[in-house]
Amino acid sequence: MKRREFYAGLLGALLVVVGCTFAIVRTQQPSALTAPERKELMEASDMLNTRLYQQVNDTATVNPNAGVGGSASVDGNDAVGQVNLTTGSNPQPGEQVHIYFAKPYQIQPFVMLTPEDQSPPPDYYVTIDTNGWAIVLGSAAKPNTNYPFAYFIAPRPWLMYLGEK
Repeated sequence: MKRREFYAGLLGALLVVVGCTFAIVRTQQPSALTAPERKELMEASDMLNTRLYQQVNDTATVNPNAGVGGSASVDGNDAVGQVNLTTGSNPQPGEQVHIYFAKPYQIQPFVMLTPEDQSPPPDYYVTIDTNGWAIVLGSAAKPNTNYPFAYFIAPRPWLMYLGEK
């Protein structure tokens, strides 16, 4: 539970930063939000809190690029958790594992990925959409190696999608 508490604290700090950013950006816009925009903004902020405390784990699907015998597991939800990618023999570059959200996001979120206890695979990055995200490698990883990653999913700043009316 200590890991979840750590990420909950990290989420709190991120929400303060997002809140401050929202306040700065909001004061620079000349017109007030309309009722539908306020409703959308409130639903989006409410959604992150709901996802942080949900008890449903996301699911992980390992890609053949992870090598013969490769595996992946996820211990987390749509907001925070850990992914364990274990390469098999002869791993290849490309998508290694795809993590599916328990509930798709309405707006594509950000994903922050941090390697834990093991040097990360070379040239790794993530791709993300509203249904989930994937760990992709630009070059082959070491065979038969476990790569644990901590992840944090954050909604995008909503104002960039609202625009001025």
